[in-house]
Amino acid sequence: MKPGLISRQLTLICTLLALAACGGGGGGGSSSAGSTSSTSSSSSSSSSSSSSSSSSGGTYTLSGSVTLSSTAAVDNDTNDPSQEGWTSNNTIATAQSITTPVDLIGTLNLAETGPTGMTYQAGDTLDIFQTTLTAGQVIELVFVGDVSTTDVDLTLYNSSQVNVGASTSSTSNRECIYVSYSGT
Repeated sequence: MKPGLISRQLTLICTLLALAACGGGGGGGSSSAGSTSSTSSSSSSSSSSSSSSSSSGGTYTLSGSVTLSSTAAVDNDTNDPSQEGWTSNNTIATAQSITTPVDLIGTLNLAETGPTGMTYQAGDTLDIFQTTLTAGQVIELVFVGDVSTTDVDLTLYNSSQVNVGASTSSTSNRECIYVSYSGT
């Protein structure tokens, strides 16, 4: 990591699983066998229309629909004060279980940074997830932030808590790990 960077290490068992090639660091997976879970193919959809005045005095209309992927999941400990079921996932003992494939959405923040919310005071610099992976899958983490001041890393551990893969780029908002072995 670059000196002087706001350093945040995001240790994940699995997040933002994508079955696409990616550049960056890579590693393996657990050698213990396991089955892959899958999600249903349904999705949620919401439609709305809204009118409002803009600061320039004109009006505009916004309409459309939002479709949520059937593989979407949310980090258990976001900074959102209205999040239902908020539970810390910052230790191996409290790891959030997820199925794959998954499009996982979450947040990280240093103490007393970002908007006021559930993790504002103490911060949330670590999220841990547990899942079963299949050799050949790719774990991809994409984050929003200025890479000159923000560093988020992705680490993969096997069921014995041995580090079997990492992506630690300090010049990109994207981290990827190729899963070499099937397991949990």
